[in-house]
Amino acid sequence: MNGLFCGERADAVPLWPLLGHPEGRVRAAAVAGSRVLDVTDARRLLPLLDDPVPSVVREAERLLDWAGRTLRWWSVGGR
Repeated sequence: MNGLFCGERADAVPLWPLLGHPEGRVRAAAVAGSRVLDVTDARRLLPLLDDPVPSVVREAERLLDWAGRTLRWWSVGGR
């Protein structure tokens, strides 16, 4: 468990099928859940940047932006 939230990265597995759900709010919630669980799978998330529902795009951008900033911080010695 990551100290800030309840849950573990493995808990994101049931969220992946929801990224293709017909309801936009379900797709957006699945992306938000991935962020809370600290799970980024760019292969699954990048297509959501072209989603027709704005909330899905916002959540995907938010997660991918956060992951990118975290990676940059780590790569410059923030380990």
